[in-house]
Amino acid sequence: MAEQRKETSASSSYEEKFVKDIELKDIDPYGTYEKIVDNFFKEHAGPDGKMDNRELDAFFAGWKKEDMIATDISQETSAVIAAIFDEDDSRQLSVVEGRGIGALSFFCDERFKIDDTDESKSLNESELRVALTNAGFKPSDTVLKHLISRYLGSDNKITYNEFFLMVSKIRYVIRKFEKLGGSSKKSVTLSLEDLLEMCVKL
Repeated sequence: MAEQRKETSASSSYEEKFVKDIELKDIDPYGTYEKIVDNFFKEHAGPDGKMDNRELDAFFAGWKKEDMIATDISQETSAVIAAIFDEDDSRQLSVVEGRGIGALSFFCDERFKIDDTDESKSLNESELRVALTNAGFKPSDTVLKHLISRYLGSDNKITYNEFFLMVSKIRYVIRKFEKLGGSSKKSVTLSLEDLLEMCVKL
């Protein structure tokens, strides 16, 4: 009897131009979004011209009020976004970091609306896989299972808030991975310090 081969799913992979590198100009080459983000940033930033967590909450609330994003952004998501984009660990966001947040949120909002094929304002498991793949990240069955377990609500749906948070975290991990010398084709060894830094951010 021929030996049966055990099937295994492909490993997760990502494209070199994953959302980790997306900028406002990639979404809107005419600069309209950058002006919108900058105006919102100036409106909600403190006297020092930077935003803290509380001000970022107000920033997102204003965005939702103007229908720039699909749903409200929770304080939990806002806090994680602030930590992820605060690259100098100053606990304050610069206008450049604000533009990065704007670019990713606009991208996720557009991706979410396109891949929400049943127009339920949420993503089911199959829609989530398509959305992540179209964003440039191809999750293995195992990774997708963990993502669903972590982010899927009691109604088995993922909201825009949860999708935005998920993509933001994936983006951060890939950026950190590449800073350590890794790539979609090259593995790296992470130290305990590297892991702890990632855990604190996420």
